[in-house]
Amino acid sequence: MPPVWKYCLKKLFGAVGIVLITQYSNKRGAWKLGKTDLGLYISECLLELGLVSEVATNINTFGHYTQVADLVTLRSWLFRNRFRKLYIFDELNVHAPRRRAMTNKNISILQIIPEISKARCVMIGIGQDIIGVDKDLTKDIWTRGLFIKRSRKIVELKSLLLQKPSYKWENFPRTNIKFDPYETAPFMEKPALEKLIKDEDLRNLALWAKGELHYKDLFDHPQKFHRWLKRTSLRLLELSLHSSQS
Repeated sequence: MPPVWKYCLKKLFGAVGIVLITQYSNKRGAWKLGKTDLGLYISECLLELGLVSEVATNINTFGHYTQVADLVTLRSWLFRNRFRKLYIFDELNVHAPRRRAMTNKNISILQIIPEISKARCVMIGIGQDIIGVDKDLTKDIWTRGLFIKRSRKIVELKSLLLQKPSYKWENFPRTNIKFDPYETAPFMEKPALEKLIKDEDLRNLALWAKGELHYKDLFDHPQKFHRWLKRTSLRLLELSLHSSQS
């Protein structure tokens, strides 16, 4: 790890706050320049340097990091222990866009920023176009630096906390963490219904009802599925009746 890179990471992530990642290229049509890859690579370096001890993200890293993709779970994760933590928030443009009329989701995301500070956590926010992200997320009070992917290999860093206002690296390495660059990182206000259900049958019923699970994923014959559906639906009705009477 080059000394200058270490210096920059220690200055940016040595205190609570947000570090942003975006991209800009003069090449027309360039949109997949490796922003998420850069965010995950930074997380590897922060763990190696001991600047953080635990990482979570809304990116699906196939189990490498805990996937936290809703505000309720994020709050719980932030204060679960006193470890120094990093949260990687991908697709900021999708989940916290700059709009005149604030949505409940926007407001909730903005409310989590002070809680990240209280938990002594740092956050990497990744967006296709930072100008299009809610302006409260990019305020100087929170933001400690901005990484810009100029190409798949070229990374530029801008920050007022450093000795120079701008640093640039060429032939930048890729992350060792596996992820699907074409999968949109989800984020919601509340956990998905099936994540709240511990019973496997009821969880599969919820996924099937949402169209995210086909009966062939569960059974090799339609009659087996129909018997299971009747049995599970009856259990659900019995649980509902018991709950209403208690």
